[in-house]
Amino acid sequence: MRYEIHIIVDYDACCNKVVPGMMKYNVIVDNIPFDRKSRTRVLDLGVGTGLGALKILNEFPNSRLTDIDFLQR
Repeated sequence: MRYEIHIIVDYDACCNKVVPGMMKYNVIVDNIPFDRKSRTRVLDLGVGTGLGALKILNEFPNSRLTDIDFLQR
C-alpha cells in the first residue's frame, strides 16, 4: 500500500506535538553507534508511517532494513 507523502509528514508532525516523548524517538536514529557507511542490518518493529525507516536508510545508505508492522490491512 502506498501513502501520500504529505499525509505521512502531516501525521508525524502532529505526533510530535501530541505524543509524549515522540521527539526522543526521532533522535534515536541520530545516535545509532555504527559507521554510517557500514553494511548495518536493522530490524524495525512497528514501522508505522515508515518515516523512521526512511530516515534510517538515508543515514545508513548501505544498510539492510527489515520492517515489520502488525497492522492487519
